[in-house]
Amino acid sequence: MNKDILLILAIALAGCSSGESSKSETDNFQFSYTIDTVMVDAGEHLFFVKTNFGFSDVDAENKLLYNLNIIDHNVEVIDLEELNLKEVIQYQEEGPDGMGGGFVMKINQTPDGQTILYDITGIKRMDAEGHKLGEVKLDPKEWKGDELKAGESVNLSSLSTKDGKIFYGLFGTQGPIAETEGLVILNTADQTRKLIRTDFLDFLKDFMIEMEMNGRTMRMGEQTRLNLINDQLLISTSAKNAIWKYDIQTDSLTEKTYESTLTSNIKKGNFPRQTSSREDLNSARAEKSKEVTFGDVIYDKDRMIFWRFSKEMDRLAANDSIVYKTILTAFDEELNQLGEERISGNYITDLSPYLVDGQFWHFLNLEDEVAFIRLKPNFEND
Repeated sequence: MNKDILLILAIALAGCSSGESSKSETDNFQFSYTIDTVMVDAGEHLFFVKTNFGFSDVDAENKLLYNLNIIDHNVEVIDLEELNLKEVIQYQEEGPDGMGGGFVMKINQTPDGQTILYDITGIKRMDAEGHKLGEVKLDPKEWKGDELKAGESVNLSSLSTKDGKIFYGLFGTQGPIAETEGLVILNTADQTRKLIRTDFLDFLKDFMIEMEMNGRTMRMGEQTRLNLINDQLLISTSAKNAIWKYDIQTDSLTEKTYESTLTSNIKKGNFPRQTSSREDLNSARAEKSKEVTFGDVIYDKDRMIFWRFSKEMDRLAANDSIVYKTILTAFDEELNQLGEERISGNYITDLSPYLVDGQFWHFLNLEDEVAFIRLKPNFEND
């Protein structure tokens, strides 16, 4: 499918840390890209697309994508090389191998074939045959080490792991008035918890929208993402052109800020912060959506660089719908900005795609069939 048709489809569906700054070296680092779209052959199977693959993860080494069906309690395994359904792993809801009926917040796939489910009851490790390998409860009383204060808990959806044994994430107050208090490291082998209290994310409070109604308060904030790369934990937010790096070996946290020539470097905050009705809340969210949003930091181990998508309103169309511009930025292994490129047209996709075989894979629902938009950066030496 050519690029123009693909873009039409996408539109239709559509202070505790030290700091450094980095400017783009676009003149010395340039890349082009190609875009296509591919369909996945499901055979007689009906893929679970109600969550738009929001509960999925990828095994990039084996080119397999795992999509959790939270209704039927199974995982659909898609072969991204053959572009077909490889298998469906069926889980039990209850019993010794049961995944439970709790609300799943996230799914992780480990290199050794484990599927890790995060839900309100804790963390469950499942094997490729649907058997439960283990379960970890996050009740504060069951853990040794640093203690959580009253009202604090681990943010399950933020957790990241490589081996299914040590987990890294955020902690703080949860629920309608959530606030982040710092980083948490959970070692399930000895049931120990380490808390790193820091205020480096306090600036995000400036971009919260609050709704007070019937004596209750609800807050809607920014996304904070964590990526575990080698012995470093990278933290980024949707609000600011910056990346924080926590070095596990040295127990140090540093911040690198960047300057873009194509987008704003931080949200401007030109939207209402206080609302008292659903209508006002939706209006405030619409205004906020016009401002810059930064995506996940994605590591390309073959090229030894990092990538990140971002978007910002380019203009309003005649019907007042938002036309966005999408930017792809590259960073070297030291997180210095190398260059940035605007993706042509109104390229509207998820800002945290999977990187497999040198290509970014963005899920696309085409009338309940599974497709992927693929964007491949190209360099002169490729």
